[in-house]
Amino acid sequence: MEYVLYYFVLLFIVFLCMYLYSYVYKGKRNKLGSSAGFKYLEKVYNLNMDKTKAKKLARILVLVDSVILSIPLYIDLFFLRIDNIMKLVIVMIVSSFVFTILILVSYKTIGKILKEKGW
Repeated sequence: MEYVLYYFVLLFIVFLCMYLYSYVYKGKRNKLGSSAGFKYLEKVYNLNMDKTKAKKLARILVLVDSVILSIPLYIDLFFLRIDNIMKLVIVMIVSSFVFTILILVSYKTIGKILKEKGW
């Protein structure tokens, strides 16, 4: 139970940082649709973006990206106490693999859902 609480605290911190970066920093510069994930979804799934849809997609991507980033980060922080360097390398490889799989699966799912809704 303690580890679940740590994960949700980490998820909240990552979400807060990404939200502030996306809406305070990029929002003031009118660059909400400039992320690589946004451009990928727009090009691959031929999404028609107007300003309101771009803001909604930016919010969706902030939430999904924070979940994607928090899981491998949690894996790395949880196993940071490892004394053996070989185990540390294995943990880093596993977290990189998990990160890649999460990105591919979540972006494909988001693209299909948005395409079905007629975006």
